[in-house]
Amino acid sequence: MHARVEAEFTGRGPILTNLPRYEKRGGQLEMALAVADALTSETNLMVEAGTGIGKSFAYLVPLIYWTLKEGRKAVVATGTKVLQNQLVAKDLPFLADHSDIPFKFEVLYGQENFFCRRRAGMVAQYGLFDDPDQASELERIATWASQESGVFEDYQEPVSHGLKEQISRRSEACLRRNCTYYVECPYYRKRRAAEQADIIVINHHLFFAHLESAGK
Repeated sequence: MHARVEAEFTGRGPILTNLPRYEKRGGQLEMALAVADALTSETNLMVEAGTGIGKSFAYLVPLIYWTLKEGRKAVVATGTKVLQNQLVAKDLPFLADHSDIPFKFEVLYGQENFFCRRRAGMVAQYGLFDDPDQASELERIATWASQESGVFEDYQEPVSHGLKEQISRRSEACLRRNCTYYVECPYYRKRRAAEQADIIVINHHLFFAHLESAGK
């Protein structure tokens, strides 16, 4: 694995040679090899690197090769949603397109980011709106969720705060497999996709919330 990682960061591999204006960076190669060492020896590693080193690729490239070599999954936890979105919208798609070994990745968000059709139906049925305009807003959201991901992160319009709280997934209100909408549920669709992924991207908040809730 180390030879493949070194080849990538010295311009001899299939991935970074396709990156426009890619420049070899000694610090990036050093970090990538350190990550590869930590993965293969199953030891902890803490890295402090300055801006411009190319940290994302330095840990993603060895991580990709390691997951595929070992047949294991990897979780990448970020400190911010901004970096989380950068990884899944830019960095990982590029690596997936140019890697000589196919891999799958998925992003997971906290449950409050998922539309719940059952809760939304109850809000609509009983008129539980803080504002009359929210009725038409809910119709637009429900139509979008039936055609798209149902992840509020992907919704292009702002959602009224009070309404979002009423129509997003809540573990204490979730019927799970007993729900009529279980198969099409955005939350469980995303969970099933993550089960098939080699690399899963989350943020720190979700990571620790998952530990606290025992994955429920």
